[in-house]
Amino acid sequence: MPTEYSLGSLHGEHMSLKQAILETATQLFATNGFKNTSIAAISKHSGAAEGTIFHHFKNKEDIFLCALNRAKGLIIHEVDEQINNQQFVTGLDMVEAVINVYFYLSEEWERELLLLHRSHPYELASVNQACRTTLETIYNCFLGAISQGIVIGQEDGSIAQVSASKTAVIIFGMLNGLLRFDVENIFPVHSLYFDILQATKNILTNHCDEVQV
Repeated sequence: MPTEYSLGSLHGEHMSLKQAILETATQLFATNGFKNTSIAAISKHSGAAEGTIFHHFKNKEDIFLCALNRAKGLIIHEVDEQINNQQFVTGLDMVEAVINVYFYLSEEWERELLLLHRSHPYELASVNQACRTTLETIYNCFLGAISQGIVIGQEDGSIAQVSASKTAVIIFGMLNGLLRFDVENIFPVHSLYFDILQATKNILTNHCDEVQV
């Protein structure tokens, strides 16, 4: 889990001050949560005066929404690069690739995914439409890719005739829920990577009896 906040370690020399503030805030929100992150802490760890922070952002919630929106952009870019812009032999291969991407993101963009696993985004989404839309876009990105892979797999014979939309929710729910264990340091879920792939294959090929618990 990320723990370093220093401006030098987080930001390159040419990064703008606004970017530096946002990067530092993302780190703090991901590690400490929204409520336990103060403007004073963001100021201290970014090296930016509080007045400078308020020059670039309206308030702490605005910073959080910008951080969440940035995470959305990074995630969608990776899904586009590794899924939507690629050719797969079968639909099953495509679904497995989505799982690969999610594991990749959990390592390369750990703090961004950790941001999504905090409670605040969902509390805010209940009263803030912009936050709700951002979360829906992120999750629909994954659900859409899995669902598309299922439909393609049903056409090429690699996947059984199951409900694409419902099964996509089940698979992503399993993946997202398990990785939350890893984020919270409850269980090293990355050690279950091949088991998750096999469980997904069993679900999609109607071999659920083969899932080993």
